[in-house]
Amino acid sequence: IEAVPGFVVIGMLCWIILLMWYSVRRDINKAEAMIDDIISEEESQKKSEELIKRISVKNGSKLNIIKVENLHYIQAYGDYVFLFTHEGKFLKEQTMKSFEEGLPPNFIRIHRSYIVNSEMISRIEAYGKETYTVMLKDGSTIRARATGYKLLRRRLSL
Repeated sequence: IEAVPGFVVIGMLCWIILLMWYSVRRDINKAEAMIDDIISEEESQKKSEELIKRISVKNGSKLNIIKVENLHYIQAYGDYVFLFTHEGKFLKEQTMKSFEEGLPPNFIRIHRSYIVNSEMISRIEAYGKETYTVMLKDGSTIRARATGYKLLRRRLSL
């Protein structure tokens, strides 16, 4: 009977230590989650800062600067690409993959050979089995495969 108060005191101290440990662990988890959120936000900001805003193209002795918003579509040409704008077409030594990763979200790869600016699309028509024709506002037509069409529909919320 004389030891009961000692056991109660020791039990309460253990209980308090356990509650404090749980509280500290919960705070650490919250802090880790906040750090993860901050890191992911910084990564998304870096990615948005790394987006291509303009493209320089050498044409003989001239250097043309093309703003991305003026770009209608991109067509693959081996290890090169053709950039189509209202000013004409320009040849650039760069891969489609690098453009696909660096362009803003309104540029959609609708075919192995084409990346299109979705803001330039006037209409889309079925052309054949799993093939579509994308009509642009400037009158150009581009082929789209079924996977590109599905991505286009998802991005345009159709």
